[in-house]
Amino acid sequence: QIMIGFYDSLRHDTAGLMKSVSTFAGIDDAFYTDFDFTIENKSRAHRWSSLRRIAGSANLKLEPWLNKSPGLKQKVRALYNFVNVDDSRDIEIGVAGRKKLQAHYSARNQRLYEQLLRDYPSMRCPGWMRGGASDQA
Repeated sequence: QIMIGFYDSLRHDTAGLMKSVSTFAGIDDAFYTDFDFTIENKSRAHRWSSLRRIAGSANLKLEPWLNKSPGLKQKVRALYNFVNVDDSRDIEIGVAGRKKLQAHYSARNQRLYEQLLRDYPSMRCPGWMRGGASDQA
């Protein structure tokens, strides 16, 4: 068996998607009833791109060790965000960039949509997959 989920569900109804995954896997979904979902890997605007590159390289080397100490990892991330993340501005793709991405992926999305409907006729696919309105991230 296979379960297919979409980012749209993860973004708009995280608990609902996780409960569906749990049910599909035969795991008690009660764990997610009051779970506090947080965004751990959000795209952010950076003040200094050179510091972002250095931090990225350091993260690659230190990540296995930091993953063993989640509290320390959160503190290091918070310090980095305080120093180099500019929360006053959002990352924007822009209209031209969005159109370019839609043009690049539209044929692939359409083929995936057709395959999913053929193999899983009852599946509800997001609008962007069939050329409909795209979800604004």
